[in-house]
Amino acid sequence: SSGINAEYGAVLHMVYCPFFPKNRDNTYTLAPFFYHMSRLVTGLTIEAEGMEHIEKSDAGYIIMANHQSSLDTLCMAKIWPHRAIILMKKSLMYVPFFGWAAYLSGHEFITR
Repeated sequence: SSGINAEYGAVLHMVYCPFFPKNRDNTYTLAPFFYHMSRLVTGLTIEAEGMEHIEKSDAGYIIMANHQSSLDTLCMAKIWPHRAIILMKKSLMYVPFFGWAAYLSGHEFITR
């Protein structure tokens, strides 16, 4: 399920992001669509509490997930704040489609 979500999200980003390369709002724009499509496929609905504490800010956010569940991507899509980025290990940049989509989305790659 998580692999399918990642591939689906990568394809969605690969179609959209070349028009707005490295724009940190790409994932913010696509997250609601990804959430609703994933919800249709999985039949799951996510309830998020405390969203009023995440303000819309030009300063941006860094979101870190521990990936303890394959539902991380679905949960993240539900709550994705404005101008958030993902920090991921640099080797993921070279994963076909996934890495390219992450690069085009403006996410940051780091050496661990």
